[in-house]
Amino acid sequence: MGRPEKALVDAETPAGAFGSALRDARHAAGMNQTELADRSGCSPATVSQVERARFLPAYDLVLAWEVNLAALGQLIPLWSEAVLRAHRRRRCSIPYEG
Repeated sequence: MGRPEKALVDAETPAGAFGSALRDARHAAGMNQTELADRSGCSPATVSQVERARFLPAYDLVLAWEVNLAALGQLIPLWSEAVLRAHRRRRCSIPYEG
């Protein structure tokens, strides 16, 4: 059994809503962060950071998550809103890899 997951941030923000949706989809698929990371070509730390709204990944990783979690059409709209909000702010504290 792995370490306990860290608490999510406020799901009211676009990045928080995206992170919460990712965690919900991962739980629904019965995967832990390491399993999702292994299947998607990223690190477990990346999954954790995204779920806690600390990092916004590139589109291709979000697409890989949608496919691996059988969550097609659930994550990309939330990710798009989070990226748009981050770019509008221009002083974004959330790193974006894109």
